[in-house]
Amino acid sequence: MSGTSMDGVDIALCRFTVNNNQWDWEILAADCVDYPEVWQTRLIHLPDQNAETFAKTDIYYGHFLGKLVREFLSKNSPHPPVDLVSSHGQTVFHNPVKGYTVQIGSGAGIAAECGLPVVCDLRSMDMAYGGQGAPIVPMGEKHLFPQYSAFLNLGGIANIQLHADHQVLGWDVGGANILLDTLVGERNLAYDEDGRLARAGIIDQALLQQLNSHDYFQQKLPKSLDAQWVINQFLPRIDTSKLSLEDKLATVVEHHAQIIGKALNEHNVKEIYVTGGGALNGFFMERIQANNSAKIVIPEADIVTFKEAIIMAFLGLLRWQSQPNVLSSVTGASKNS
Repeated sequence: MSGTSMDGVDIALCRFTVNNNQWDWEILAADCVDYPEVWQTRLIHLPDQNAETFAKTDIYYGHFLGKLVREFLSKNSPHPPVDLVSSHGQTVFHNPVKGYTVQIGSGAGIAAECGLPVVCDLRSMDMAYGGQGAPIVPMGEKHLFPQYSAFLNLGGIANIQLHADHQVLGWDVGGANILLDTLVGERNLAYDEDGRLARAGIIDQALLQQLNSHDYFQQKLPKSLDAQWVINQFLPRIDTSKLSLEDKLATVVEHHAQIIGKALNEHNVKEIYVTGGGALNGFFMERIQANNSAKIVIPEADIVTFKEAIIMAFLGLLRWQSQPNVLSSVTGASKNS
């Protein structure tokens, strides 16, 4: 899969087994393949291109992913052989209000390149049933991480999933790394390592209040976000503040920490399992902890980095077995799908 940060393609080779009606799993190998500059540029600008360019990119990107799978498996030859590939692809458009979501990466192209069965387009059926098409990871969390009941993923978008006996909830709580990484791009940095630049900044209370008061944070569940929408809504407000980069980063981190902390406190979360690139940002994690009372659990590095890829593999397996892999209680769809 590739997330909203568009830093590369995560590939995880996973084995799943069932013991006493419980799923066990292990990562046999995993890697994050950085995008060549030409691919990163094309993906970033794809939403603004014409229909023919979009159609061609969908096909080319599928072949690109299939070649990555083939090369990955040539280095990590599993025994027994792989049963299937599950591909999330790259989200280009996500607009649940208008009923569409688009992840490119032609499944036929992947299959042609790697010679394996492919499960793809994991969000469209949920949206056809009236759902948000997101988040879709809670089904995987439910089966693969049953010892935890609350999850926070800090990728390009921050999302929270809460697992109760009677209902599973999940939603995009706000932008995260998509804003932070965009800001540090002005210094030709990919990200703010460990939040060092943000730690050196001073929080601007006026900007903080402006960010926290956005209408999205008052909307009821279910709800989800599009990365480009987040940039369009929040970046102009940040840029017009005329603050230093450090002060912008400090304020944006605090904004995220406050909206996340508020959500966790409102749902009385006692312990939260945190993954995604933001979990490696020490300053970000300190500010989240300062704004809520839940115990923060950060797993080993492979799970922090590859949890979503592992879950996408599992969702593909459920689809292969004709079992539901998206929860309607999370997305607001009329049924599980």
